[in-house]
Amino acid sequence: MKSRVQCAVLFSLLALGLVQAGCQGSSNGGNSKQELTQTGLVDGDIKHMTSLALTNGGKLKMDLSDPVQYRFVTARLAASGKTRQNSPQFFSMLDGMVKRHAAVKEGAKVQSGPNTPPRDHIYAKIERPTNETFRVTAFATIEDGADYNFVDIVAWNEAGNVQMSDYGWGEEYSDGRRLIAAASGSVGTTAAVFIKVDSLNIISVAGVEESYYLLESAIIPKAEPGGELIHPRDATGDGLVHLCLDRNYTDCDYPLIGQRVIRFPIKGSIIFATDVERVYTDPAYSFVKVSGQRGGTQQGLSTGIPFGHFVTIDDTDKRKIKWDLAQVDFPSLPFAPNSYVEFILSVKVKLKRGAAGTDAAMVISSLPKGFADTSTTAMPSAKIMRISYSCLAKGTKIQLSSNKTAKIEEIGRQTLVKSDVSGLELPVADVSVGIERIPMVHITDDAGRELLMTKTHPLMTPDKGAVWAGELAVGSKVLTDTGVSTLVKVDQEMYSDNVYNLKLDRGQGKEAAKGSTMFANGFLVGDLAMQKAYEFKNEKDLRADVLLRLPKAWHADYTNSLKVASRR
Repeated sequence: MKSRVQCAVLFSLLALGLVQAGCQGSSNGGNSKQELTQTGLVDGDIKHMTSLALTNGGKLKMDLSDPVQYRFVTARLAASGKTRQNSPQFFSMLDGMVKRHAAVKEGAKVQSGPNTPPRDHIYAKIERPTNETFRVTAFATIEDGADYNFVDIVAWNEAGNVQMSDYGWGEEYSDGRRLIAAASGSVGTTAAVFIKVDSLNIISVAGVEESYYLLESAIIPKAEPGGELIHPRDATGDGLVHLCLDRNYTDCDYPLIGQRVIRFPIKGSIIFATDVERVYTDPAYSFVKVSGQRGGTQQGLSTGIPFGHFVTIDDTDKRKIKWDLAQVDFPSLPFAPNSYVEFILSVKVKLKRGAAGTDAAMVISSLPKGFADTSTTAMPSAKIMRISYSCLAKGTKIQLSSNKTAKIEEIGRQTLVKSDVSGLELPVADVSVGIERIPMVHITDDAGRELLMTKTHPLMTPDKGAVWAGELAVGSKVLTDTGVSTLVKVDQEMYSDNVYNLKLDRGQGKEAAKGSTMFANGFLVGDLAMQKAYEFKNEKDLRADVLLRLPKAWHADYTNSLKVASRR
């Protein structure tokens, strides 16, 4: 049980926003200071679940026809505030699982449903916002979303029988691509603390309804020593790791030129509190994964071999593990623009501690959205990645100062470019050069102007603002150096020569970037800064119009969840 002082610390964390609060849209979640033993969880059930999880490598597909597993789940759910009254479909789903799991055990023929789509459930992070407090995070993701996704997380003492954190949980309706739950607690020491972290994940997607349990041994790290992440890194200091598809310019942290797979180097180290005896190389325990905007995760490989095989124990400091891979491939991640890609690196080791040794996992990951990087620990955080591209064909004429023009490939930095009809002239801050492997868009207007550009290059219109080239059609109105014109021809064609883009020095910030334009063959188009600001404007937002997409059976649960969230 936590002391009054510990509970006061947790209340302060909640007040400061250092733990997850309820979200808007399809997301909901929060934290409960209530002890799980007060919601029906008993010590025998904890031991039973620990034994089952460890027998299955720490990951368990649950059998809710087992009374202990069912009681374990419902005791945790009680702390989230879910009841049969406010969540009727949720509990109907659990009842259905109980019957189906019982029928399977009795040998009955149960009609097989659709396969579960790619999903993952990961212990994603542990950090110390202050020397006296800690925070753990779980991440649950389903490719292309789900009708419903629920995840929770709790931290326990090393023996697994004393709750050390509050209860953190999150849920999403008609989404579930990127769901997190975080729990916070306090410790009475600044030294490293060995703990256990466990998490439930309950899903309903495309006719599949299942529950999963994750148990992991972990360490609350002390401030020193910690770890280091050298690659991937944000070399430009803009808060993102930029992967540029067949492009190279100064904002690119990793230009992927002449490649057809997402790849980048991975280098770093972690120092544990005691000597490391062995590294678990099984990709279930030691891995590098990324998760893009579609959800799900993709595991990284080096020469086809999982990451864990390349983690070694340092010869001069046995507490230290390290890795240095010049190239890690993510063949399942589409070679296409991606507005955000989460990075998760996890290593599990056996430490020389106690007679039988002690297992422990450490994670370096990009911060979940909604949390500030307030950690005092030396353990590093990775940055969210962005994959992008856009360009104009070689030979495109750009208007310069004094109404002169120049081919885009002949323009260098500091060249003054005419930015809009007012005559504003801006210097070129950067030049992007690359190639294009997919069809480009070729437009012709009623004045005979022509322009060839990539599908995601922005053009300015009189009624819709910036639109992608790929969104244009015959009859579309666009802005030019002489006013509004109408497109009379829009085609797509392959292009084998170099493509280019310019970045104009218009100032800092996204709002400045949104107004960064230039004239290309007479058309008013966006530059590289505008491209980055608008590139993902049409990204599918599964949070919008939730009730239109959510099966009717879930409507009451969803509307009730909004009422509960509004009262928090």
